[in-house]
Amino acid sequence: MKLEGYSYTEDKSYFDLDQTVRLIKKLLPLSIAYNRFHELHVIDQVDVFLRLDHKSQVLLYENLDLKIIGKLNSQLQVNEIIKVINNIDDLRLAKILDNTNSNISADILQAINHRDIKDIVSLMVKKEDVEPLLGFDEDIAGGLMATELLAVRDDFNIGQILSVIKNQDYLINNDDFSYLFVIDRQGVLKGIVDSKILVVSNPNTYISFVMKKDFISVKVSTTKDKCIKLMKRYNLNVLPVTDHKGKLVGVINLTDIINIVQNEATEDMYKMIGIAGKEHVLGPFWSSVRHRLPWLSVNLITTILAGMIVTMFEGTISRAVVLAIFLPIISGQGGIAGSQTLILIVREIALGNINSRDYKKLLIKEINLGLVHGLIMSLAIGVIAWFWKDSFYLALAVSIAMMFALIVAAISGVLIPISLKILRIDPALGSAVAVTTLTEVIGFFIYLSLAWYLINLIEKGLV
Repeated sequence: MKLEGYSYTEDKSYFDLDQTVRLIKKLLPLSIAYNRFHELHVIDQVDVFLRLDHKSQVLLYENLDLKIIGKLNSQLQVNEIIKVINNIDDLRLAKILDNTNSNISADILQAINHRDIKDIVSLMVKKEDVEPLLGFDEDIAGGLMATELLAVRDDFNIGQILSVIKNQDYLINNDDFSYLFVIDRQGVLKGIVDSKILVVSNPNTYISFVMKKDFISVKVSTTKDKCIKLMKRYNLNVLPVTDHKGKLVGVINLTDIINIVQNEATEDMYKMIGIAGKEHVLGPFWSSVRHRLPWLSVNLITTILAGMIVTMFEGTISRAVVLAIFLPIISGQGGIAGSQTLILIVREIALGNINSRDYKKLLIKEINLGLVHGLIMSLAIGVIAWFWKDSFYLALAVSIAMMFALIVAAISGVLIPISLKILRIDPALGSAVAVTTLTEVIGFFIYLSLAWYLINLIEKGLV
């Protein structure tokens, strides 16, 4: 039976995927729902999966073809997988991990709580590929690498290698056949060969004559950031990983690095705007509530602080209600300026482009930018206030407050993420809330303090 609502056409829209989600939800646990899911491209499978409720997700993992689940695992984040597999029995889970890339399987096993991972590993066919990875931290090359690779000896000729390749169905079917790694009898990495060379070379030619000897590799202890930098700088599709003796133990693939960078960038963005965990925009409603509510609560407390500053000058505002008009203007400009600086700094920290030697230079630059922007914006708002409300003193108070708000925004946008980095706390975590609160509190205090002072001078006839 062919269901309507999905087709691979150029004008395919999210409406089609929405209809597919509804159909799968409605038909689960009937086999027709799983068949429907199988028809989708893996990227669309991920999209549909994330839109399903938890019960439907579990049903899919319990009944889908194992190879389909393996491809899903390569696209999902580990925490998303863990939520689904917690109640799956050990044998089924072992089979799922056998059909998942070894590095992802290791990450899943290390993230499992309240279960004996030794029992699960013992049931796996590919346990010898996964077990060596379990001892590595996820922030080093050993934790990033996969053990699925094709290594050949340097004393083989191309004809012999092609015969070996014919028996490597798993590698060929999973598109991991782009590069071969050449090792000696001790397993030491000697070179890398682009698989296309095998097609055009004489079968009797030894692989050592066509391999690339000036390759780039890393040790298992190399940091994740350094691996990312190397692959980006030298445009590498694969990065071989060796032990301290130079023996080949794994490979880091470009697709894995792209996923890591994308996930980290998304995570940082979510943290900066106060969303806990990864949220899918069309995912379950209550999941979105849980992700957003904690930081909304924190932000409520910080905005109350700004409100307390305003309350301190309640008498001043009652004497000149016009002051209230410019509070949101000062708050908005300070918040935007702080966010501009903050986003740039957090991004540069994440990319590893800033070190301790740059802190002073960076701070001076941002202060100067704050001064320039503050001068321009303060003059603009001063002129507007003067002509709008016909009050020089109101314009003076607004202008000075705007100047200080933008300077504070620039300084806090630099110091807050750098301070968090020094304290080994993720710079993206709550930085936006802290910067906005600081600029509002200081901006409001300066603005209303000046207004109070000027009103008193006017009432006493001193100006």
